[in-house]
Amino acid sequence: TAYVLHAIRRYEADHSQFRPVRAWLARNLLNDATLRARPDYLALVGLALTAPAWDKGNAADVETAIGRCQEEILAWRRRERTLVINRPLFEGYQLGASTDYLIFNPEVMAALFFLRSDNPRPPRRFVALVTHEVTRNVQRNEGFQGQLGMTPTIDQEWASRLLHQFAAIYNDKPRRHLLLPGRLTSPVVRWGLVIASVAGLTGVLIAAGVDFKTGVLVFIASAILAVILLVVGARDDE
Repeated sequence: TAYVLHAIRRYEADHSQFRPVRAWLARNLLNDATLRARPDYLALVGLALTAPAWDKGNAADVETAIGRCQEEILAWRRRERTLVINRPLFEGYQLGASTDYLIFNPEVMAALFFLRSDNPRPPRRFVALVTHEVTRNVQRNEGFQGQLGMTPTIDQEWASRLLHQFAAIYNDKPRRHLLLPGRLTSPVVRWGLVIASVAGLTGVLIAAGVDFKTGVLVFIASAILAVILLVVGARDDE
């Protein structure tokens, strides 16, 4: 249902035609922990629930489910840590005697979902990294190699949609800021702040000639602040 709903969103004519289907899909997502356990399903359902821009009549359950998709994908990214864009997941199905597969790329689909949801701040660096890696992959292989040594058509479709959506936002100057991560998301900036703060405190302590105990307390306080900055920045990264 999610796959079909996402595929036909470009052809919607009646504004109310698919709202009940989105509401049904949203309730299924919210009530099924097994469904929410797979990042590719979360990304696909999120894409399916994201109505065309002109349709503002989504039910409350739909908006809640979109938010839940975002939360669960971000939680998955924090657990995953590594970024791999060429490990698709396959969902087999049968039509009569033949077997075919749906091919899902969780990272690419998740990045596309966030972009279509106006790219909220927490996943922006993830979206930028995925788009960068997809671009490099295309340049190296003269097409998107979604699997090692292979360039299936469906992988090209997902990659091209991601690049098109990213470029569309970039070329829309009033919305270009949606692609920029928070200032603390850059590792260079975060570590620069840590080094600068420790160096500054050390200089102040030396200039003031404080006693050893006070110096230790100030150093501990600066270390705690540094850890907080790093944790906040790491959450924004994902």
